[in-house]
Amino acid sequence: MVDEEKEWDGHDEVLKLINAKPELKDISKQLRKNEEKKIFEDILWSLIFYRIELQKHFADQSTAGTLDKHSMYQYCKEYIDSDFAHCPFLTNSILEQMIDVELLQIEHESDNTVFSAHTHSGATSLGTIITDPFNNIFSFAVSSLFLVFGLTAIYFLFSAGLILAAYATALILPWLFAGSIIRYFNSKRENKLHTGITVNLRKIREEISRHSFDPGTISGRIKNLEHEGLYISSLVYPLLNIEERK
Repeated sequence: MVDEEKEWDGHDEVLKLINAKPELKDISKQLRKNEEKKIFEDILWSLIFYRIELQKHFADQSTAGTLDKHSMYQYCKEYIDSDFAHCPFLTNSILEQMIDVELLQIEHESDNTVFSAHTHSGATSLGTIITDPFNNIFSFAVSSLFLVFGLTAIYFLFSAGLILAAYATALILPWLFAGSIIRYFNSKRENKLHTGITVNLRKIREEISRHSFDPGTISGRIKNLEHEGLYISSLVYPLLNIEERK
C-alpha cells in the first residue's frame, strides 16, 4: 500500500482538474508568482488525494477511524489563508470533504458503540459475526440464559443449605444482569443520537453538493448539531464565510 502511494504523484490529475474547470483554469492563468502557483497546485493535489482517501475509508469500514485528519485540516487552513485560490468549486469541494470526515468518524464510533454493548451484554465472539437484528436477539438470548442459570444456581444453593452463598448469588446476579441491560439501552440511545446527527449532516452535505445553499443557514444548522453532540472542525465556519462573500 505504501508503494502504491509513492507511485501516485497526482501531478497529471491536478492538470486534468485545472483544464476541466474553467474557474480553476482562470485562477491558474492569473497567478504570476511561482510561490502562489505552487500553493494553488498543492491545494488541488490535496483535494484529489483526500477525495481518493475518503472513498477508500468509506469502502473499507475497518480503516474508518485511521484517516489523517490533522493533515487534511492543514490543507484546508492553507486554502482559507490563500485568497488568490478562492472559488466556489474549491470552497464547496473542501466543505464536502470536511463533512465527510465527520460522517466517517460518526459511523465508526457508532459501530464501536454497538459492538461494545453486545460484548458487555454477554454476546461472545459469535455475536460479532451475526448481523442486526439477529445480533440483538442473540445477545438478549445469552443474557436471558445467564439469568436462568443464575436462578437455578440460587435454587440449588438454598436446597443444599448454603444460605449465605445463595443470598450472595441472589445479590450479585441482578446487579450483573441490570448492568448489562443498562449498558445495552445506553448504547441504543447513543446509536439513535448518532443516527439523527448523521441523517441531518448528510442532508447538509447534499445541499452543499448541489452548490445552491445559503451559507448563514448552513452555519446555523451545523451549530445546532454541535449542541446535540457533534464535534466538527471550526475551519468549516471560515469556509462558509468564504462562500458567503462570493
